[in-house]
Amino acid sequence: MTRNLRPLDKDSERVVRFVWSPTQIAILAAGVFFIALGGIALTRLLTVGIDSPIDPAVPVGWWTRTLLMASIEVIIGLVMVFAGAQTPAPRIFYRVLGGVALAFGLVMAFQPSSFDNVLGAGRPSGVLYTLLGAGLLALGFGTPIVFERERTIVDTTKESPLDIAV
Repeated sequence: MTRNLRPLDKDSERVVRFVWSPTQIAILAAGVFFIALGGIALTRLLTVGIDSPIDPAVPVGWWTRTLLMASIEVIIGLVMVFAGAQTPAPRIFYRVLGGVALAFGLVMAFQPSSFDNVLGAGRPSGVLYTLLGAGLLALGFGTPIVFERERTIVDTTKESPLDIAV
């Protein structure tokens, strides 16, 4: 059986939103900082020689890092740069990451001996992650969306007659 369909007008409408917030700049900066911190630690570890993921620990600024902690920081930094580069600022991401970083930082600051052997991170690292978490929470809950713009795109296409064989 063959059916002939008449031409149809098809309108499709798409709304595109552009959002910008100062949070994105802060997240990008923090992400670059953590990539640099982890990258410097990884470079120093490669020059010293790596025995295991938790040995040796190398100094980077006020902190010490093992291979495991440096790798975690590079990954965190990459995730933060990716999140900060997104057009719709995913503020829920900042809130979740901020809460996790704050909890991790407080535990690390009050119980540094548990992390010293495994991550090479002591009380100064706990303070760093506590500040990161508090900052991300403040940004996630407190910063407004400064710029928001919507654009509507309308596409009108005509379909040609189709012969459908069933």
